[in-house]
Amino acid sequence: NKEVREEVFDRLDFFCELRDAFDEARQAMQATRTAKSSGPSLEEARRLCRSLYESCACLTIHGEFKEELLKSKKTLQAMQVLIRADDLAEDTQLAFLYTTIVYNMCRSREDKIRPKKNEFPFNELGDDDLAAVEEFYEKMPAESRP
Repeated sequence: NKEVREEVFDRLDFFCELRDAFDEARQAMQATRTAKSSGPSLEEARRLCRSLYESCACLTIHGEFKEELLKSKKTLQAMQVLIRADDLAEDTQLAFLYTTIVYNMCRSREDKIRPKKNEFPFNELGDDDLAAVEEFYEKMPAESRP
């Protein structure tokens, strides 16, 4: 709910914390590339990167998050420099998550694909069911509506 999100963002600097997490992950990635490293393995470091990117892929679906992320240039840069091209080439999951973030960042509310009433699954609903779905959509917060 919007009030809870605002309270969370008021109580902590989420983007500063996110940037710190990206910096830690970047350091882990760099440690795996040094010959004398006793740090994490490359797979462990990439798993950390995948987890961070997966979280951001989910968050970048939301317009409010994207707006704030674009204002937080250092966090956005930390997200971009976390991995190298060879990481994307070698780890398809990491590449997918990175691409998803970029895709989500490029989309806006105007780009939403609205389901049509004469297409599946809505064309299989009766009038009462369709009215119930529309009523449900009206009750949803504007930023969550399909």
